[in-house]
Amino acid sequence: MRLRDSCSRFEQKQFTCEILMLLLIASLVSFANAEPFILIGSENRISEEGFVPRAKTIVDVGIVDHLSVTTTLVVSPGYAEAYIGPTWSPTQSFSLGVAGGIETADAPWRAMVYSSLHVKNLRLLGIAEYGGTGLWYKAVATYDIGPVSVGA
Repeated sequence: MRLRDSCSRFEQKQFTCEILMLLLIASLVSFANAEPFILIGSENRISEEGFVPRAKTIVDVGIVDHLSVTTTLVVSPGYAEAYIGPTWSPTQSFSLGVAGGIETADAPWRAMVYSSLHVKNLRLLGIAEYGGTGLWYKAVATYDIGPVSVGA
């Protein structure tokens, strides 16, 4: 039985997205000059349908001083996306990155720009993406209180 016969079109795209991302992560980690930063987590997004769970993986691998390659994979019911691109961090508290990627849409190509700032206990993150499913943006501010971070 062929994959095409056993999976829906979305499942094929999601599977392809996941496999490509795993290959990218494996190759980056194996050739890295430094220890990679790896984040594996989950979050719930509130939408008209209720809570929508999302699994997220981020791998950041340093290449040379102040420059790294970042890969991101996000999977939720009915949707998946994967990105890869350079991140420039001129200081330990500021970073700026761009990435190209794919998503499970009829027009699969996406582009993203992001920036983060970390000053003492305050962390700010801004992300803007554009692709087949349209424009998406996110701004997050968190404050560390001991071992716990709170934010919106």
